[in-house]
Amino acid sequence: MTKLFSLLMLAVLAWPVAVHADPSPSVNDLIRDLRAANAEQRVTAAAALAERGPGAAPAVRALVSALSDASGEVQLAALLALKQIGRGAREAVPALIEILKGDDSAKFGGAIGALGAIGAEAQNAAPDLLGFMLGEDQQLSIAACRALIRILPPNHQDVPQVVSVLVQALKAKDERVRDEAVLTLGSAGSIAVPQLAKLVGAYAADPESAGRAAAALALLGREAEPAVAALMKALQSGRESVVVQAAATLSSIGPAAEPAVPQLTKILSGKSRAIRIAALNALGEIGPGSAAAVSDIAVALADRDENIRRESAQALGKIGPESRPAIPALMAALGDDSETVKGLAVWALGRIGGKAVPPLIALLDDDNLQDTAIAALGDIGPAARPAVHSLVEMLRKPGISTDRASDIILALSRIGPAAEEAATTLLQILADEKSDLRPYAAWALAQIGAKDEIPQLIRALFAERDPGSELSVVILISVLTLDPEKELYFSLALKGVTELLTNESGLVRQAAATALAAVGKKAASAVPKLAAGLDDPDPEVRSAFLAALAAIGPEAVEALPAVIKLLADPAYPVRYSASFAIGKIGPAAKVTAPVLEQNLQDQDPVLRFASAWALVQVDPQRSNLASLCVEPLRWGLKSDDSRVRKEAAQALGALGLEAASSASDLEAAGKGDGDNVDKSARDALGNISQPKAGSRGFFERVRGNRGGVTK
Repeated sequence: MTKLFSLLMLAVLAWPVAVHADPSPSVNDLIRDLRAANAEQRVTAAAALAERGPGAAPAVRALVSALSDASGEVQLAALLALKQIGRGAREAVPALIEILKGDDSAKFGGAIGALGAIGAEAQNAAPDLLGFMLGEDQQLSIAACRALIRILPPNHQDVPQVVSVLVQALKAKDERVRDEAVLTLGSAGSIAVPQLAKLVGAYAADPESAGRAAAALALLGREAEPAVAALMKALQSGRESVVVQAAATLSSIGPAAEPAVPQLTKILSGKSRAIRIAALNALGEIGPGSAAAVSDIAVALADRDENIRRESAQALGKIGPESRPAIPALMAALGDDSETVKGLAVWALGRIGGKAVPPLIALLDDDNLQDTAIAALGDIGPAARPAVHSLVEMLRKPGISTDRASDIILALSRIGPAAEEAATTLLQILADEKSDLRPYAAWALAQIGAKDEIPQLIRALFAERDPGSELSVVILISVLTLDPEKELYFSLALKGVTELLTNESGLVRQAAATALAAVGKKAASAVPKLAAGLDDPDPEVRSAFLAALAAIGPEAVEALPAVIKLLADPAYPVRYSASFAIGKIGPAAKVTAPVLEQNLQDQDPVLRFASAWALVQVDPQRSNLASLCVEPLRWGLKSDDSRVRKEAAQALGALGLEAASSASDLEAAGKGDGDNVDKSARDALGNISQPKAGSRGFFERVRGNRGGVTK
């Protein structure tokens, strides 16, 4: 039964897992233990606080005191705890600076690491860190660089020097120093790209350093776009490792690496297995821009090497509808000996869409491939409408196995309203109290949009003896989302789904929150329980609850105190979701502006974007808003997620003339993009070039959108 919701993005119904109380000591207990007579007990307490991460912030003063402990082990454990606490340890900055000014070299690395984790509020330490950066100890130098990257704003005058030191460290003799330099440059942002690109371009003279520079660029992802030309040159290297790394970096850059498609296609025919795999992966990540390479990729589907075949199928799927010429090769791959290759071929056909439907219908009569064909038709979705009749006929056959029937019903649910022909058969399954397929049928009826069948769903709900059964949960969620305008049924379902927010199963809690998010403002009565559940131990559940609050919008302001706490959550995806929820709550959440501004200094580019976007929503009249937010929002215009691109465009448009530096990025984002991104980009360009009186009212429109902020 678990596969029902794993395929529905709800990943629900893994029944039920009890949540037990955490028997570990409290932070107050650990603070007390930091003063114990036994040094080993003090070390254990500091280590336990380190494991708590940001949640150990109340212990900062005690940990600062422990920096003077008679035991060196306690001091080092306290430094580690302060590092793990991160931004919440800002009170420790003066003590950490004193360590850097001292002569106890054993503590230098720990103090530098803690200052870097604290981030922007440790800027007073910058002069001392610069001294370590220029010192003779290479490991401490790299550690100081890493801290400075996290502490200093990208436009700070000392950042170029930090990057130069890191680039030189790529040539160090010590492998650990080189590896740390790669990782640190990979978090430095776009300012590191020119120097890294130059080093990649010199691959012939120094291939080892070029490969490491390319690895750092790969970590930068789309920010490394200006290095595409240098990476294309590196594809011509005679050294396999350089070519593989250059292709991997082009892969991480994604669609913006389209100019490299001819060169990547050329190396597909080489002898090196590693190079061919890297090239296939890059072509797939470039996406539709790799259309010219489809025929060559399709040839690789028949390769002897399973890994080559796997990467070929995956690349064709990522290219999407432009892979239509490869349909015959993909159909042939459905008979591959490898289940992995076969599964990826199914996925690729689903991504290609309607053109793949006729040959897949023909496979429904093939006993060996019909399960594969069913899955592919479900992946195709609404465009698979011509297959509905055949799928229904299969479903009605006497003696069909439960597994195959459930697969068919799930495929029909993914085809959606175009599968309305299946409603009668699904109702018959729902009415059969002995059938294990009833939850599947209920879900499919909802996805098909069978609003007229809500009474039958309600009758099945009342007839179900176990209110916590799979069928009950599925029906409640289905009725809630099927027709919110039918108030009587909706109210009943809303009450039931709200109760599911406290279900023992985290997967059910997540499913309930996802359903509430789907109905948005109409779920406002669930805000108290959503707020109460934000301390859930599962970060995915916390994110789902935040998404529901975001969808509810300004009426979720009651949950603001609980949401604010999650801006410092240990899990970055939860921080993204918290920022999005705060932005959707709007100006009533203006109190969060200082925290959002602080998060703009974080090393994570998605959090910087989410923080900038939210700051635009909650404090639109802020005097320095554009200077803080334009750059992170421009990053959002290059996201792989169309919802992020749309939100970025709208927020930049709301900034008006002050966002003029983003015009070229908006123009690029507005060329043929889907999901109304192009319209949002054009509107933003209009606002930037001709700001109108009262244009701040644009924020109301931004807050009305249902897009999300994701990685």
